[in-house]
Amino acid sequence: MKIVEEKHNWLIDQQIDELEVLPPHTTTAHLPSEIRTQLKPHASDWIVLQQRHNWRHVKRDEFTRVFIKTKKGLQSVRSGSAAGSREQLIIVKRKSYFKAEIRNNAFTSSGGVDPNQPIGASQLDPLTPVEQVLASINVDKSPEVAEKRILVSLEGELAVSFVIQGANTPTLSRASEGATQTPLIFGKLSEDGRYSLKAKILGVPEQVLFNNVPYADLLDIEKVKALKIGADGGVQLIKHRVSGEGNVHLYFISEPPSIGIFFDGTGNNKYNDILDPFDDKEPTNIAKLHELYESDGKLFFKRYIEGVGTKAGEEDTTLDLAVAYSFDERLVKAVEVLVSNLRNASIALTNTILVDCFGFSRGAAAARAFVNLVNEMREKQDTKLANKEVVFRFVGIFDTVASIGGDGDNDHSELYARDELEEAARLDLNQASAGAVYHLTAWDERRDKFPLNSLKNKGGSLFANHKEDYLPGVHSDIGGGYAPISIDIEYPLKRIRGIPGNPEHEAKVQQAKLAIEHKYQWPGINVDMVYRFKRLRYGASRSGRDKDFYTTYRPVWRRKIDNTLAHYGLHQMYNEAVQHGVPLRAMVRLQSIYPFELSNEVATLVPKALKAGPTSQAWQKLYEHYIHISSRFTGTTDKLAHGEETKAKYVTENGQREMFYNNAKALPQVRVWKAYKNGNKSIWRKG
Repeated sequence: MKIVEEKHNWLIDQQIDELEVLPPHTTTAHLPSEIRTQLKPHASDWIVLQQRHNWRHVKRDEFTRVFIKTKKGLQSVRSGSAAGSREQLIIVKRKSYFKAEIRNNAFTSSGGVDPNQPIGASQLDPLTPVEQVLASINVDKSPEVAEKRILVSLEGELAVSFVIQGANTPTLSRASEGATQTPLIFGKLSEDGRYSLKAKILGVPEQVLFNNVPYADLLDIEKVKALKIGADGGVQLIKHRVSGEGNVHLYFISEPPSIGIFFDGTGNNKYNDILDPFDDKEPTNIAKLHELYESDGKLFFKRYIEGVGTKAGEEDTTLDLAVAYSFDERLVKAVEVLVSNLRNASIALTNTILVDCFGFSRGAAAARAFVNLVNEMREKQDTKLANKEVVFRFVGIFDTVASIGGDGDNDHSELYARDELEEAARLDLNQASAGAVYHLTAWDERRDKFPLNSLKNKGGSLFANHKEDYLPGVHSDIGGGYAPISIDIEYPLKRIRGIPGNPEHEAKVQQAKLAIEHKYQWPGINVDMVYRFKRLRYGASRSGRDKDFYTTYRPVWRRKIDNTLAHYGLHQMYNEAVQHGVPLRAMVRLQSIYPFELSNEVATLVPKALKAGPTSQAWQKLYEHYIHISSRFTGTTDKLAHGEETKAKYVTENGQREMFYNNAKALPQVRVWKAYKNGNKSIWRKG
């Protein structure tokens, strides 16, 4: 009998080889070389199958390899489903599989094969035995005609587990390791049943997407909208489809869509920095963070708003720079941008939108006012917000200075700066204003017109989700915008008796130089006494002696200063934002656009200085090489706009800068948004 079987096997192999009886296929020659090398013993022993419409689910085994087409090429997977996207699934089968399958069929389909008879066409038809293996259908993935299915597709980076429960249906669970290539299928459902769908992300409380809902309701988009899926954050519905067979396909994103609004500081405009060849200012940290914020126009949106006093492609407006009369216009523009994005068709079904807001200087004041303005709209259920839960996830601000009206006070009621608003801008933030608020302030700023609007209350405390850190440097050393060039610091004119060249006069000039350096003491200060003119004193003879003349000098410190201290603030804000879930791309993206590198010296000096204090050697070195002098000492206009603080009710910790406290009242029973940790990522949910 054994000899007979061996003879039959040989005959079958011969006839299969001669007839080349294989299912529809192509060779593996067109596959990438790295894929072909995985096919043992040789790629020619394998074929690429052409899929049939009734295939559903294919698993990898010793005879089968399954690949998914992605943007990065072919990716090997353990199993794949052809439902809905057959062009994405590639099945590679070993030829020897078909010989074994057909040989087995030849002996079993009709009780054996007469070794003296050739193999018939019915025995060689590969579709019957082959299809049995290729289909490999799980019972819950291949419903009968009367059964219904819910298909779930997912976008986003997070791994999500979905669970469906029903009264007369066993609990079904499916997991996705991020965005799905093919949908997760929940089968064996009844059109008369009621179902609950839950989502679970590691480290985050389970989310009920819908509870005990009739299957028929899931077919109706209006009833699905009424479920308010994701109103407390978490997984959001972005698309709903119903097939001709009455199956429901739900498309989710693992987190709510995000919108980033970026308010630049007074006189700063990244567009003009590019257009004006004579503008040598480096773009601010706001411009750089805007560049890094994720944006695809579908689920991620962003908008940059130019600083007060500027318009793209136009010259700066001096009056606006001084009194910020366009402050309200920036707020109105930001609201319009937000409303426009909320109406984007791609997020029509989502119920929560996460907003991240950044600002510098008056832009930081605008960011705070914008947060309060939108939160008021939400409380009033303003229809402009498209019935969505608009949540401020993160507010990142650099050295808030309001000075609306140019007077350096905490009154923002000037009519010209709020004529497009219902009431004066409010900068005070409480614990419910945003998920997290981070404020970087300038320790060395001391100008009268640049008072700090702190996050601290009068007792010096902060709300639990607010954080305020000071850094060495003045205003733009924190928020950025300084040019990478030498700076001339001018001091008041000095009138000295005598004429240049006279030893007695030269000694007086040297004394004046030392006196100025002592008065305006700064590490590394080296004042040059620049000759301006000489005049004969009143009443002296025209042929007077040297002592009858007065010579006027302009004391100038021609200072070389590095502008990269602002990069420390950039990295500090970037790290804090990413820690709170803000979708910022890798900093290296700025490589060919804006300077951003943090030198080893700055990265080392700043922490040392903060630990040891302003009198430390590290801080003194920062003064000498990195910290700018923002005050002006000459000219009526310059002294008015940039003169030092002389009288203040409240001052910062170092006593040299006026400060206004955050007067927001705590809300004792408010449901604030809370961050949960999923690895290094923060996931926000309503508490």
